[in-house]
Amino acid sequence: FAGPEGTDASAAGLDRLWTMAAGKGEPKSIRLFAQTYLLFHHPGIGAPKEDPLFGVVKPRLVAANYPVERVRELFEDPRPDVRRFAVTVGQQELVRWGERDLAYALAASEYKEPRKLGCEILLEIGEEHEGKPKAPADWLIPTRVFALAESPVKATREVASALIRRHYRKLGGAAR
Repeated sequence: FAGPEGTDASAAGLDRLWTMAAGKGEPKSIRLFAQTYLLFHHPGIGAPKEDPLFGVVKPRLVAANYPVERVRELFEDPRPDVRRFAVTVGQQELVRWGERDLAYALAASEYKEPRKLGCEILLEIGEEHEGKPKAPADWLIPTRVFALAESPVKATREVASALIRRHYRKLGGAAR
């Protein structure tokens, strides 16, 4: 995937893969190939257990190769495969990115895939689970939670209601 002679081959190759995975003019088959490659080589995702390459393909990339700047706009892409790719990366990286505002934006998204991810991240605030990192308690922003409660999307309103019930005092209680 490397670029022309004289360029940093790994950086150029990674840029090319991201372009192939989500580029506006890329055919779906090329996008899916590049998305699969990027997912299989993510240190926290890798090949699915049912895939014959599970355990064979060793991740060659690091979390830093999946920056928020590359993924943020993909959450609102009109193509479902690109959104699903972004969500898969976001499931592993959103908390590491430290982007609490992005979690709220995703929860309010018009598209179901990013909306589901945003809602899951917000519902896990303050929860203790093993495995991937969970959103810290300081991600709970009263004005943002109450704004989600006024969403035109029923699922988003329900998540906001659940957050209000779970974190009633932290959100300001009856005064809010």
